[in-house]
Amino acid sequence: MAGSMRTKLLVGIIGSIALVVLLSQGLMIYTQGSCGQYPILEPACSELLSVAETQKLLQSKQSAVNELMQISPGMIDISVQPQSRCPGKGMIVVFHPSERDCDSLNEIIRRDFSDIPYKIVNN
Repeated sequence: MAGSMRTKLLVGIIGSIALVVLLSQGLMIYTQGSCGQYPILEPACSELLSVAETQKLLQSKQSAVNELMQISPGMIDISVQPQSRCPGKGMIVVFHPSERDCDSLNEIIRRDFSDIPYKIVNN
């Protein structure tokens, strides 16, 4: 009986640790955005740039924008969307047609837009 109780306790502890690890990784991913899913945890307003600064950043990264557009020509839309919960602040939003594009989109965005909050939405 004592062995069975220890086994259940051990399984419960391991399961709890695994859940915490998975949730923390998931929240980290959702903070930046994830393919095919809307973010669960929106970035704090203090992490967002103004709409004008975000637009300027997007324009300064035109080669990366072109590279993103070539992943699925004619089907990708990249824009700056004002965030109503953060007046005057904006976020880069990438709309794409297929989950197949996710890895390529994320690779380019992480490389060229590091530390800038964004959303990737499968439409």
